[in-house]
Amino acid sequence: MGLRKGKKKNAKNPPAPALPLPPLPGMPLPPGGMPLPDAPMPQPLPEAPIPAPLPAAPSPEPAPAESSQAPSNEYGDMWAKRSDKPLQQIYGHIDRLSKKDTGSLLDRYADRFGHSLDREIVVLRKKDREAKLSEIRDAPVVELIEEDEGDLLTQLSAIEDELRSLRPEYQAAKTSGDSAILAQLRPILESLMNERKSIKSMIEGGDTTPTVAQEAVVQEEPDEDVFINFVSIVDDLLGSALPEEIVSEFIASAEFAIYQQVGEDPAAADDDLRTQFVSIVDAQLGNMEQDSINSFVASPEFEVYSSVATLYQPGTGDEK
Repeated sequence: MGLRKGKKKNAKNPPAPALPLPPLPGMPLPPGGMPLPDAPMPQPLPEAPIPAPLPAAPSPEPAPAESSQAPSNEYGDMWAKRSDKPLQQIYGHIDRLSKKDTGSLLDRYADRFGHSLDREIVVLRKKDREAKLSEIRDAPVVELIEEDEGDLLTQLSAIEDELRSLRPEYQAAKTSGDSAILAQLRPILESLMNERKSIKSMIEGGDTTPTVAQEAVVQEEPDEDVFINFVSIVDDLLGSALPEEIVSEFIASAEFAIYQQVGEDPAAADDDLRTQFVSIVDAQLGNMEQDSINSFVASPEFEVYSSVATLYQPGTGDEK
């Protein structure tokens, strides 16, 4: 009991809880209750510099109108055509005169006849026809005899169709006097006619009746001999369109005898004599002035002249 009482005396009392602190003194109020000063206004920002206006985009230059170029181009083309060929003709003619070699009328105006294209076409057609003929020629005669009559008739029909297609071309070439095309067509026609005759002889036992193509080649009897008209045309040209000194030289030459012989009787002249006559007059007419040549080329007589002169050119007599 005594220990217990003594312990209580020596024990320490716990501290009392802390009291709340007094509030801190605030900011002193302005005297007289004056209002607070306004907050300072922010200074205005410096104005941004106004950008300089961009330069206006350059407008595209207007394209030159096509109509404005057309006249200049046309004028240039006309000038080129006007100034190109005549100068060559003038200087070429002067050079030929200085060398006494004016050339024939056909040589100076060969581009007006247009036979080169016709010859190319004939060559191509000839190749096609030769290919067709080779199919017929490849089979020997012995095999042809052993073939049926139906096969022979088929071959005969093909040959006759080819002959019919060639007849208009041959007649047109004969009418125009194109010796180059005639020289190409005659061998083809003759070969086709021989094949036709051979096949018909096998079928009918030797038929020798002339075919339509044979009549077209053999019976060449025109109603009017164009060569007589040709002689009349060139005789007028030699007497009126040639310079006097050229005519005098021609009369004094040995060629004038041939000219005189044909001129007296053109119908009686054979092909060789006609070929010589054409060569002589064509060379002489090459001496005509340029104006006379242009007038003659534009006349209807030039068609007769060009057809006959082309038909009886040297080197074509063997093909008649």
